[in-house]
Amino acid sequence: MSLDSLEPAALSRIAPVERLLARVRRRVGLVWGLRCAAALTSLSLSATVVCAAIAGGGALWSRQLFFAAVVTSLVAVILRYRLPPRSERLLAASVARAAPEWKSELMSALELSRADLAAEGASPELVTALLERAGDRAQTLSVEATAPWRDARNEAFALGAVLGLTLLVAAAFPHRLWSGFLALVAPGNVDAALLQADPIAGDLTLTYRYPAHTGLATRTETGVSGDLRAPRGTFVDFTARADRDVSQAIAIVCEKNTPLVVHGRALSGTLFVDTGGTWRLRYLNGSGRVIAEGPPRTVTVDPDLPPTAEIEKPAREVEVDPRGSVQLVYKASDDYGLSDLQLVWKNVLGGVEQRKPLPRPSGTVAWELSPLGMKPGDKVAYFLEATDNDAVSGPKKGVSETHVLKVYSAAEHHKEALVRAQALWERLVGVAADRVEEIAPPSTNAETTTWLAHGNVLDRGALSLAGDMRTAAAELKKDKSVPKGLSHALDNVAAGIGNAAQRTQVARAPIAGTAGGARSRTFLAAREAEAREDEKDVLYLEDFFDHVRVEDLLEMAKGLRAERRELTALAEKLRTEKDPAAQKAALDEVQRLKTRIGDLMDQMAALAHGIQDEHLNEEALAELSKDKDMIGKLDDIQKMLAKGDVDKALKELDKLGQQMDELEKSLAARTGEPLNEKYRAQAEKMERLKDELTALQTEESQLRDRTREVRQGAAAEQEKRVAKLGADFVEKLRKKVTEAQHAAAGVDRQVAEQLGVDEDRGALTERLDSLDRALAAKDFDAALDETSRALQAAGPLSARLNAEAALAGKRQSFFRSLPPEQITKSADHAGHVPPRLTEIQEALQKLMPQPGDQTPEQRGKLGELSSKQGALRRRMEEARREMDEVGKEAPIFTPGHGQLLQEAQNAMGNAEGKLRGADARGGQSSEEEALGKLGKFQQAMEEQAKNSTRGKGGFPMPWGAPRGEGSGDDGEDGDSTEHERVEIPQAESQAPAEYRKDILDAARQPAPEKFKDRVKRYYEELVK
Repeated sequence: MSLDSLEPAALSRIAPVERLLARVRRRVGLVWGLRCAAALTSLSLSATVVCAAIAGGGALWSRQLFFAAVVTSLVAVILRYRLPPRSERLLAASVARAAPEWKSELMSALELSRADLAAEGASPELVTALLERAGDRAQTLSVEATAPWRDARNEAFALGAVLGLTLLVAAAFPHRLWSGFLALVAPGNVDAALLQADPIAGDLTLTYRYPAHTGLATRTETGVSGDLRAPRGTFVDFTARADRDVSQAIAIVCEKNTPLVVHGRALSGTLFVDTGGTWRLRYLNGSGRVIAEGPPRTVTVDPDLPPTAEIEKPAREVEVDPRGSVQLVYKASDDYGLSDLQLVWKNVLGGVEQRKPLPRPSGTVAWELSPLGMKPGDKVAYFLEATDNDAVSGPKKGVSETHVLKVYSAAEHHKEALVRAQALWERLVGVAADRVEEIAPPSTNAETTTWLAHGNVLDRGALSLAGDMRTAAAELKKDKSVPKGLSHALDNVAAGIGNAAQRTQVARAPIAGTAGGARSRTFLAAREAEAREDEKDVLYLEDFFDHVRVEDLLEMAKGLRAERRELTALAEKLRTEKDPAAQKAALDEVQRLKTRIGDLMDQMAALAHGIQDEHLNEEALAELSKDKDMIGKLDDIQKMLAKGDVDKALKELDKLGQQMDELEKSLAARTGEPLNEKYRAQAEKMERLKDELTALQTEESQLRDRTREVRQGAAAEQEKRVAKLGADFVEKLRKKVTEAQHAAAGVDRQVAEQLGVDEDRGALTERLDSLDRALAAKDFDAALDETSRALQAAGPLSARLNAEAALAGKRQSFFRSLPPEQITKSADHAGHVPPRLTEIQEALQKLMPQPGDQTPEQRGKLGELSSKQGALRRRMEEARREMDEVGKEAPIFTPGHGQLLQEAQNAMGNAEGKLRGADARGGQSSEEEALGKLGKFQQAMEEQAKNSTRGKGGFPMPWGAPRGEGSGDDGEDGDSTEHERVEIPQAESQAPAEYRKDILDAARQPAPEKFKDRVKRYYEELVK
C-alpha cells in the first residue's frame, strides 16, 4: 500500500509540515549570512586599519600585507562558518531546538510521507492520524525560535569593537591613516597615494622681483591664495607657515623642484616664473620620503607682446615732390619699452633697403626726400620697424603697415586723364549709335507711350553723359599735367551734345498723345541735328586723342634720350669709382634706368597701337619695330658694366644713343602729318578768322578814338548848360543820391541774404557811391553811366523784394525765420531808389549834347564814323558766320565764343545807329562795349595759340570758355580767374585834386568781404 491510497484529506495534513521546513531553511540561511558578513567585515576592517597604519609609515610592503590579510580573513570565515543545513533531517533538528518533544513525531511524519506503506505493513488509519497531528503541530510552531538572532551576537560584538577601535585610531592619526589608505587603494603609485590633498600651509607672502627690462618695481602680496602671475623671468620670494612642524619641503613649479628653507613650521624660498602651469608644496619626512602635498596653484605668465608701430600721416599712398620733404606723423609702443625704432624704405623699382633711426617713440619728423634720388614715376615703399627690450626671451620686432611715396609723374597723370576721356568718348559712341537707330514717332497713339518711355531713357543718357563730361572737364582743368586742350575739348563737346539733347527732349514732349503731323517732323529734325552733332564730336574727339598720342610719342622719345644720357653718366662714374658699395649702388641705378626705359618702350608701343588712324598707326609701329631689340642691348650693357668692361659699355651706349635719336627724328617726321592734312582747311579758316578779328579790333579802336575827339569839341557846350542850371545843380543831384543811398541802406541785410539778393544790394550800394563821387568831380559822363548801372541793379532788387513781400503776406509759413513786416519794410525802402535814379538820369541826359547841337562839320564827321562802323559791323557778321562754319565741322568753340562775337556785332550796330543820330557819347559807349567783347575773344585766341604745339596748319585745338564765362581755369591750359578788363582813364581826364584824394582815401579802406576779390583784381589790372 502506498501513500496515494490514503484519503486526500489525510494527505493534505503533511503540507503545513513542508511549509514549516521551508521557512526554517530561509531563517537559518539569513542568520548564517549575517554572521559571515559581520565576521568578514571585522577581520577586513582590522586588516585595513593595521595595513594603512603600516603604509602611512612609508612601508612599501604594506599593500601586499593588506591583500594577504583580506584573503586570510575570507578563508577563515569560510572555514569557520559552514553552509547552513539543507536536508529535511537537519532542518528537523533545527526545529527540535525550539520543541525537543516534537522531534520524534516530526521525523516520523516525514518518514511516513516518503515511505512505501504497503512494504512497511503500516496501518493506514495510524498513518493518517500521525500526519494529522504533525500538521496541526506545524501550524502552531514559530520559526524564530529555530534560528534566533542571538546566534550572531558574538560576530556583532566583534564588529562593533573593530569599528570603535578604527574611529579611535582615525582620530589619533588622521593624516597617517588617510595617506596609508590612499596608498593601499592607489595602484602602482605609492608616492602619490601618500600625498595629502588638503592644504597644510597658510599665511603666504609673495614678493615679485621683475626682470630689469620691464621697468616694474618690486611688488609684495600678503595673505594671498598663492597663485602666481608675472612676466617671464620673474623671481618670486615665497614665505608660508605650515600647520605643523616640517622636516623638509620643496616647491614643485611646473614639474621642476625648488628646495625650500624650513625652520619648524616656517617655509621660505624663491620661485622662478618661466612657463605657465601649476605649482604646489610637497613635504618630506626626515628620511626624505614624501608625507604630504599641498593643493595645486596656478602659474600664469604675462606675455611680452611684440611692439606696435603706426604711421598716422601721410596717407597710405601719396604723391610727393622728390626735392621736398614729408611730414611723418607716427607712433610706436611696447608693453615694457622699446630699444630701437627705425624708418625703413626701399625703391620699388630696385635698390637696396635703407634705414633711418627715429629719435622718439612717437611724434612728427620731417623726412627730407632729396637724398633718396627719386625721379618721376618712382615709388618708395616705407614702414616703421620697432624693436622691444626683452632681455629674457630675446628682442621682438613689430612693423607698421607699408606706405608708399609716389613721385608726381606728369606722364602718369597724363595717361590717366586720357583713359578717362577715352571712356567718355566710348559712351558718346554708344549715344550716337542709339540716336541713329531710334525709330521715328509711331503712327498710332497706342504705340506712343512705349516709344516715349524708350526715348526718355535715351534723352536722359545723353544729358547724363554731357553732365559727366562737364564734371570731368572741371576736374581735369585743375591738373596741369593733362593733355593740352583736353578739358576744353570735353567742355565743348558737353555743351554741344547737351544742347542738342535738350532740343530733342523738348521736341519729343509734345508728341505725347499724338501721332504724326508737324510735331513729329519737328522732333525728327531735332534728332537729326543731334545725330550730326554726336557724329561730329565723336570724330573730333577720336582725332584729338590721336593728336595727343602722337605728341606723347614724341615726348617719350625725348624721355628715352634723357634716360640714355643719365645711363651714360653712370657708366662714366663706374669708370672712376673704386668703392665696391658705390659700384653696387651705381649698378642698382643702372637696373632702375633699364626698367624705366623698358616701361617707356612699352608705353610707346601701347600708344602706337591706340592710334585710331590706320596710317598713323602703321608709321609709328614701323619705327618702334626697328628698335624692338633695344631692351636686349640694355641687358648686354648692364652685364658689361657689372664685369667692369666700362669702355665697351660706353661704346654700346653711344650706338644706342644714335639709335634713339634716329627714332625720335623719324617719329617727328612721320607722325602728325595725316591729322594735320585732314584739318588743313579748318586750320586755314581759323588763321583767316584770327587775322580778320585782330584787324577788326584795331580798326574799332581807331574808330573809338576818333569818336572821342568829336566829343571833346562839345565839352564847352556842356559847361554852358551846367552854368545855366545854376551853382546848386550838382548839390541837388547829390542830395537825390543821398536819398537813394539812405533808401538802399534801409534794405535789411538779413533779408537780402536769405532771399538771395545780397549781391544786387551790394552792387547798388557800390554804384550809388561811385555816382556820388562822379558828381562831386563834375564828371557828368561818368555820372550818367553810373546812374544807368545803378538802375540796372535797383530795378531787379526792388521787383524781387516786392514779389517776396506779396508772397510773405499770403503764406507766412514760408518765411518762419523772416517776419513779413521785415520783408515789406525792405521792399518799401528798395522801391524809393529807382525814382530817384530816374530823376538823376533825366537831369544828366539834358546836359548831354543833343542831335541838333553839333556843327555841320561835327555832324559830317559823325556820319562818316557811322558809315565806317557799319562796314565794321558787316565784316564782323561775316567773321561770325565763318566761325560758325568751322564750329559745324569740329567742336572747337564754346557757345560763349559765338555769343561774344554776336554781342560785339550788336554793339557795333548800336554804335552805328548812335553815330548816325549824332549821339557821339552813345556811339563811344557802344564802341567801348564792342572793344571789350573783342578783347575777350582776343584773349581766347591767345590761350588757344599756347595750346597749339605744331604751328600753323596743325591740328585745330579746342578753345576754352572765354573769360567771364565761368571757365575758372588757370595756367597755360586754361583761362585765369574771371575778371573784367579795367579801363584806365585817358590823359584827357583831368579830375580835380579832391576827386583823386577821395580815390586814394577809398583805396586805403578795407574792402567789404564779398568784394575783396574784385578789388584785388582791379588793382592787379592797374599794376598791369
